[in-house]
Amino acid sequence: MIVLTGAMVLVTGMSVPGHAGTIQLFSPQELNAAAVTAEYTGDVPDILPSPYTLTVGGIRLTFTLAQGDFRRADQGNEMGDMVGNFAPGTKLLSTNTNTAGDIGGGGAGPIEIVFSSGVTEVGFRAQNDFVGPESFFLSVFNGGTLVGDFSVNGVSGQLANDTATFLGVRATEGEVITRLIVGGISGVPDTPENDFAIGPVSFTPTAIPEPTTIALFGMGLGMIVSRLANRRRLGTGTGT
Repeated sequence: MIVLTGAMVLVTGMSVPGHAGTIQLFSPQELNAAAVTAEYTGDVPDILPSPYTLTVGGIRLTFTLAQGDFRRADQGNEMGDMVGNFAPGTKLLSTNTNTAGDIGGGGAGPIEIVFSSGVTEVGFRAQNDFVGPESFFLSVFNGGTLVGDFSVNGVSGQLANDTATFLGVRATEGEVITRLIVGGISGVPDTPENDFAIGPVSFTPTAIPEPTTIALFGMGLGMIVSRLANRRRLGTGTGT
């Protein structure tokens, strides 16, 4: 179950970092070159039960809706597609179902994204289902601790040119990211909140030592153990 506090649903007219330990990213180009990307499975317009999980780069991502289930969509012009600002053919995860799982039932968000182990940065594009002004909020957690709160405004359109609103965050000061909550508010009158789609999620796992580094560490540890053993032997010899 996703629980939201008042601070987490506040969306302002500008991007605002809420805590030390994270910084906001403003474009995919800011992501680390080592970032991996999780793409959604399933045909269009399949209903994907919430929670929905997939694994990439050895990390399991769990996507959960506040209510109802997800719908798979692509950026395109075919039946079940989303005509938005994502790049053509982009695989999308949409909140546009109702609590019974029927397609087109309105906003079922926010979306919670949980990583099975900590990551250092995350980024993805998002777009509201209604053409016009839009705002998104992104709350970032390390375990149960809120380490960042961001909001960003954009414009939902039908350009199909990879300009959908980008949401990104990087952990700093030794923090890691284990969970996100993302929600959207349409600026179009008389439209539901949290009726949006997100593109593939890119993330950078926490640093894992390279095999060469591990081998060198093992060699160094072996040398230390050998020297300690020699000293013990020398000490024993001096005392006899």
